[in-house]
Amino acid sequence: MLNFSALIGCHRSLTKGMFALAMISLLLFTVMFNIEVALRYFFNAPTNWSQDVIGIATLVVIFLGLPYVTMSNAHVTIDILVSNSKPGTAKILHFVARITTVLVLLYAAYIVGGEALKQFTRGTMTASSLPIPKWPLLAVMVLGLLSSAIHVATGSKKDGAA
Repeated sequence: MLNFSALIGCHRSLTKGMFALAMISLLLFTVMFNIEVALRYFFNAPTNWSQDVIGIATLVVIFLGLPYVTMSNAHVTIDILVSNSKPGTAKILHFVARITTVLVLLYAAYIVGGEALKQFTRGTMTASSLPIPKWPLLAVMVLGLLSSAIHVATGSKKDGAA
């Protein structure tokens, strides 16, 4: 029989690992951006590839960081309606919001995953100075969206505490 508590724990650990990769990507983004500025404005020798690396690092920061933000409930919320509702109504609104959020995240993952599959089968490459296959970039997006959907569905709390 499946032990869902263990699966949720593994998912939380995976999320923390993805967040570590997101932070490494943020460091890479910062270093590359500063190197590019220095090369461009102080040495008049800009690179033709740094913007590609910065773009990929941004994608990784956003989509591998998103699940940790979701798990930690650290996202921005606008809760005027909920905070001004009666407790029973607020509970229903929270439930509807969670279901809607899970459905939107799953639908977005489905759309991006379908596109990743198309790009994989076609062998589509990025149109940049560093041509790489596009599908792994979209796979990172799908991973982040699905992981966030799981966190919303399982009701993860601050730092993964139950």
